[in-house]
Amino acid sequence: MKKNGVHSRFWFGDSFDRSFAKKWLSPAEQAAQNIYKLSSGRKAIANFVNIVTGKPIPVSFATDDNSYTDGKMVRIGANVTKPEDFDSVVGCALHEGTHIVESDFNLLKTLKDKIPNSYYTLGAKVGLKRNEVHELVKIILNYVEDRRIDNITFTNSPGYRPYYHRFYDRYFYSDDVNKGLKSDSATDETIDSYLFRIINMHNANTRLDALKGLNEIFKLIDLKHIDRLKNTGDALMVAFKVVKVILSNIEKKQKENNQSKDSGDSSDNNSGSGSDDNSDSGSGSGGDSDSDDDSDSGDDSGSGSGDDSGSGSGDDSESNKKMNQGSLSDADFEKIKEIFDEIKKLVNGELKKETISDKVNKKIDSIDSSGSNVVPTGSGSFGKNKSVETIVIRDMNKRLFDNGTLPMAYPNYSRNAVNAGLRLGKILGKKLKVRSEQRDTIFNRQKVGKIDKRMIHSIGFGNENIFQFKETDMFKAVNVHISIDASGSMGGKKWFDSITMAVSVCVAAEMVPNLDVQVSFRTTTADGSERLPYVIIGYDSRKDKLSKIKELWPNIYPNGVTPEGLCFEAIMKDFLRPTNDSDSYFVNISDGQPSYYNYLQSIDYSGTTAINHTKKMVNKISRMGIEVLAYFVGNEGSSSFNAFKTMYGSSKSVLIDMNNVSQISRTLNKLFLTKN
Repeated sequence: MKKNGVHSRFWFGDSFDRSFAKKWLSPAEQAAQNIYKLSSGRKAIANFVNIVTGKPIPVSFATDDNSYTDGKMVRIGANVTKPEDFDSVVGCALHEGTHIVESDFNLLKTLKDKIPNSYYTLGAKVGLKRNEVHELVKIILNYVEDRRIDNITFTNSPGYRPYYHRFYDRYFYSDDVNKGLKSDSATDETIDSYLFRIINMHNANTRLDALKGLNEIFKLIDLKHIDRLKNTGDALMVAFKVVKVILSNIEKKQKENNQSKDSGDSSDNNSGSGSDDNSDSGSGSGGDSDSDDDSDSGDDSGSGSGDDSGSGSGDDSESNKKMNQGSLSDADFEKIKEIFDEIKKLVNGELKKETISDKVNKKIDSIDSSGSNVVPTGSGSFGKNKSVETIVIRDMNKRLFDNGTLPMAYPNYSRNAVNAGLRLGKILGKKLKVRSEQRDTIFNRQKVGKIDKRMIHSIGFGNENIFQFKETDMFKAVNVHISIDASGSMGGKKWFDSITMAVSVCVAAEMVPNLDVQVSFRTTTADGSERLPYVIIGYDSRKDKLSKIKELWPNIYPNGVTPEGLCFEAIMKDFLRPTNDSDSYFVNISDGQPSYYNYLQSIDYSGTTAINHTKKMVNKISRMGIEVLAYFVGNEGSSSFNAFKTMYGSSKSVLIDMNNVSQISRTLNKLFLTKN
């Protein structure tokens, strides 16, 4: 069991409660503020659904256009205000995903045509129109089908039961429902009374003596052996039998009431008794085999029912659908009726879920497409059980720009710098082509090595130096990760020169086989109430083409603040370690010391706290065997440079003149052309 019984913390971390506790925001505003968190949640739910169903079923948040599951896609609500709600959303998604795989939606769509006319006839006798009979069969079928498909998940994937438990607790096992089941409410033989008792039949507080025929219905559904039903058709056969029991008992109840009213008329009593016998016979055999014969009478009865109801029996018909209040207070009864209506909508797949706007949903889609996730960072730096969620975007793409989710987007801000980098990169690439050259030198007349066949004849003359060996002179493969400070203070020439340098290295990497480069930018999100650390991979030569830089990089600019060490920690697992055949470098470019404040959490990531944490992360990178090169763009006498040397080490900290960031390019060129 997870902390406080909330299983969704598995992917949301320790700050789960805080992130979803913005009580002053509407659900739509919460969704807008938590798009990265909701993106992570949706991906996790989709993974669960895909694992349980074995199929890649799409999972989407409900929007204003559609909040219901359509048999092709699972739609989840965005009403996440506390962790327990999210667990129930997971359970609901698993339930709906299993429906998509296991249920026959074509049968459900054509259900009205599959109902035998004898049922419409029996329904007409108790004042139900054809569409009302159809709705009754539908909800009973859905209840039985729900229990059937939930049992499949419970049996095959027991690890997901806790999410189902939250789902059931939210809708079926509330204190109000328990109170209603224990009370004398819903004890008159009406449609709503039967439905209230039946769709809560799996509740431990159910009373099988509350209605006539309820015990028989319990045996027909047989929850303990629900796995005997292999498909939706089997569930429909059970639903037919249950509906027959319901309608037969309502008919008997109505006749008993009529007999009580007409008790003074002996002939009427006898007539009622005979009718009751005939009704029992008809409902017992009714059935399915007589559906063709009942076709005409069913239509006539339906029509007659409509006429009767319009001529005076409407109140009786309406009362047959409502459950009685029993011993409940007015307030309790109204509360239970409200919950009952919600449960009926849930069973029928008509429960309207809390929606988000299409605009927010598109933002979440764009974040999903970028390979984003939320990484808890800085644990232990801010006190016990406190960390900062850092947003990691592993693939800068056009959708992030189009939907306004990239905090460092500004049209054409860096275009000139990118163009300059493309030109310089071609020059650098030509210089670095020597890295792909290989020179072999053979040393012969050696005492060890491989036998030189040309020297074998000299063995008889006492020559022992008949061996040779080959020495290959080549450059090791190099992987470079360039991390650029994208805070607001980097604006202007510092930023443009940094972009030009990074682009030139990327161009060279495409021209040289044994050189790979990744470029990341670190900043913060633009959310007003809570800015979060944000690091995005802008380019990876192992999978991206230069066209990505040409298209996207002209539109980026520095913005926000720089939670340096937090961003390093968030992407550290993605760094490539060196091998015997390759070297790995981490190149950092910054113009100040790390500074970040989270107002909502009251977290101050600056000064000693930020310096010590960043130093810790730099040391971890070094222990991975990765060479750290740190470039400070600023003035030598500044306190920020002193802090910079503390974080990166005096020997690794290089001061770059604010007007000459191109020094970095020359240093890297020299590095790339150095043989080990």
